[in-house]
Amino acid sequence: AHDRPEQALHKCRKRLKNVRALLRLVRSGDETFCGTENQCYREVAALLAGPREATALVETIDRLAASFPE
Repeated sequence: AHDRPEQALHKCRKRLKNVRALLRLVRSGDETFCGTENQCYREVAALLAGPREATALVETIDRLAASFPE
């Protein structure tokens, strides 16, 4: 992932989804804490969404371009 920042970005977003899912599982233990933490992770994920989407679009265009050479 150090060689490819786009992979690190993708992994980070996946981990954030996992953490948020875990918070939903334990939410009944401390709803205030889990709600606050979930909000923080949601905001971080939102910050990463734009760059990840741009990366995914570039990867898709590259694959399409390779499929249709001039």
